[in-house]
Amino acid sequence: MTDLWQNPDLENSVYLSIGKHLGSTVIIGGDFHTGDSGKSGIIEHMILVPGGRPCYCGKKGCVESYCSLTALLEGRDTLDGFFMQKRAGSPEYEKRFHEFLDHLADAVHNVRMVIDIPVILGGPLSPYLEPQDFDYLASSVKSQEILPLSDKQIRQGSKLPHMISVGAALPYVREFLASI
Repeated sequence: MTDLWQNPDLENSVYLSIGKHLGSTVIIGGDFHTGDSGKSGIIEHMILVPGGRPCYCGKKGCVESYCSLTALLEGRDTLDGFFMQKRAGSPEYEKRFHEFLDHLADAVHNVRMVIDIPVILGGPLSPYLEPQDFDYLASSVKSQEILPLSDKQIRQGSKLPHMISVGAALPYVREFLASI
């Protein structure tokens, strides 16, 4: 909701909220596409690595198990601490982040093979992503594409603090404004 509010011209997109768990939705015509049963866009439980890491859903190899913060952070890592180490040039953190981005690129590629619309990377990870991270992702996705990928097909989500709270409040604010 926050990204739709900040980008009123956003018509169609797949949104990946990268937090402790992965969340996702498909936006068509500026609104959430829920599908026939209300479950459209659940990308996090698509299989990314057959027989791979266990997922909390009971399956193995879900996108969730490779592209959430639970997959990226280990032990007592925090996002701030992780990126402080990575930006300081720690080979271990650099390696972990590139493995994470490689899996994320695979997921983005798979999504784009199903629906050719921009992918927005949002959620708690978004403020930590830098232009070179998007360049790396775009390059990784392009290397898999059979058709060219435009430069703006992978976008950064909102960097607003408390973006989840803002997004949760927006429907109520809109409803109130419409009533006056």
